[in-house]
Amino acid sequence: MKTLFAKHKWMQLIYGLLLLAAGILVIVFAINDKERISTWLSIIASIGLFIYAAALMFSGVFSLKKKYFDIAFIYSVLFISIGVVLLCNQEMIGKFITIFVATALTATGVVEIGEATSMIFFKRPIFFIVVFYILGAAFIALGVLAFCFQENVEQVVYVGVGALLCLTALLEIVLGIVSIARHKAIEDDVIDEEVVEKKPEEKEEKKEEEKKDDPVNPDVIDLGSDDNHDNSNPQA
Repeated sequence: MKTLFAKHKWMQLIYGLLLLAAGILVIVFAINDKERISTWLSIIASIGLFIYAAALMFSGVFSLKKKYFDIAFIYSVLFISIGVVLLCNQEMIGKFITIFVATALTATGVVEIGEATSMIFFKRPIFFIVVFYILGAAFIALGVLAFCFQENVEQVVYVGVGALLCLTALLEIVLGIVSIARHKAIEDDVIDEEVVEKKPEEKEEKKEEEKKDDPVNPDVIDLGSDDNHDNSNPQA
């Protein structure tokens, strides 16, 4: 994708705008249509995957000028397959997200408690040991609550996903604008350098033309003038 953005700067702006639209739609549906949010999110995610896969295929086709195969084709097939699965199983993404979040929170808590226990053996400061135990217990508690109240967690996660998409979209738009402005500045510098290189050559050409047109030129000797003959010889 970076190669595609490097060749076509404007595509990064379009990608950012699409992400921004997807993030706003996810937040709106998560707040106003909680019962069907999984269906809407599956459709939005599938469309996004299809668009991303098409962009990868577009990039892969242009890369065939230099090589015989590009890995972008494999990625495009993978994203298309995931998009089709999401369309066919629209409720799957909701269950997957809630279970994934609950498991991630619980696992993080267990890791934090394990890290705090290891600090005891390595004689770390008591303050950090207590902080890590508290963090571990808090993460485990959040994970258990996420398993118990999956519907509410699902809505919160969707809003968070939408907000994350919006932030990513804004970052892509800013990077696209900066990239286009930088590319434009480089083109202007190249044009200015070409103009500066041409100016000395033009000045030298003008000097040569002025020397040729100048009637009083010490470098040119008029062989037909009588002043060049020796008048001291009367017989000449």
